Amino acid sequence: MKILLKIARLAGSFCLGAMLVLGGCKSNPESKRVVEAKFLARLDINRQPLEIDSTEWDSALYFAVKPTARDHYANDFNSSTYQIADGQTIILAGAFETEPYTGSIIIKHTDGATRLLAHINKGLLVHTATVTDPNGQRRTAIDYDDSGTAKRTQEWDASGTLIASVDHQSGATTPEPGGGTSTNTPPTNPNLPAKYLEFSQVEIRGWLVFDKSEMFFPYDGALVAFHDKAKQQPARVEHYAGGKPSGKVTWWHPNGQKHFEANYVDGEPEGMTTWWRSDGSTEHEAFWEDVKLARATTWDAAGQENGKVLGGNGTLIFLHADGSKRQETVYADGALSDEHWWDEEGNALPNAPTFFRVERPHIPAAP
Repeated sequence: MKILLKIARLAGSFCLGAMLVLGGCKSNPESKRVVEAKFLARLDINRQPLEIDSTEWDSALYFAVKPTARDHYANDFNSSTYQIADGQTIILAGAFETEPYTGSIIIKHTDGATRLLAHINKGLLVHTATVTDPNGQRRTAIDYDDSGTAKRTQEWDASGTLIASVDHQSGATTPEPGGGTSTNTPPTNPNLPAKYLEFSQVEIRGWLVFDKSEMFFPYDGALVAFHDKAKQQPARVEHYAGGKPSGKVTWWHPNGQKHFEANYVDGEPEGMTTWWRSDGSTEHEAFWEDVKLARATTWDAAGQENGKVLGGNGTLIFLHADGSKRQETVYADGALSDEHWWDEEGNALPNAPTFFRVERPHIPAAP
């Protein structure tokens, strides 16, 4: 069962301390409930889960999936609660409880420690919501009033120092002494963006990239990888919006020679993409249009053309350093239809049948 449930449009990320008692709700036995975030959703007037960018999001209330509807073998797990259409599982109104949810929301790290703790009263976020980073350090806390409106957001760095406090009612932002919002040293390399995260600071969920310190919003910003421990020699600089590659993507070889360059729109390559060898020679050029490969060419180390795609159809050949065949990709109508791989000894490598492949984003992967 795959259910994509959006939790909250927060003023910032969450960070966690100890589990809190819901003040003002102690007389309600429901206040002691704790539900995993994946079993909660904000519902529209038809009791259907809302997407976080919906115009109804801010005024909608949280509802929990019925406990029996979470069990594949329960009587309530049937066509009144879930529907499968076009290969996707759709949650129906009958799967949710009648009354808005009151209780806590929790998300855990892979080791079982609490990652997110937030509180809901009659469908509205209330009190303080917090999340810890993987090291158990509180990183952000958001205070809500009884109407579900964020009042204040505080942020801490990885050492536990308070670095910023935002009053959402006045709009004032107060940087704390010794704090700041960037964990990066000022870049001395012109190829580095002014603000970025490293790839070790993000994770991929589904096909989207998320900052590990933020739970709900896909990552917006630059990602950087380095060849050297001093972090002065970039290996990759990629830009993301909504968790997907968006804008310019550039890779470099260890010797500083450009390796790959492309432009992405909503996670898909658009326009010209180019791969270079470490000696500066061009290995592969491709032109993408409307999420399809329109034309492409591959060359051997001597500059001889050895593969071609025109009008979305053709075959591309990629070689090992010794000139032997490494990969062969076949395109039909702009989409990959078949591929084969060989090791440096010329042995064919296993290849999954085409019908087992799933749609995947065009995040760069060396050919």
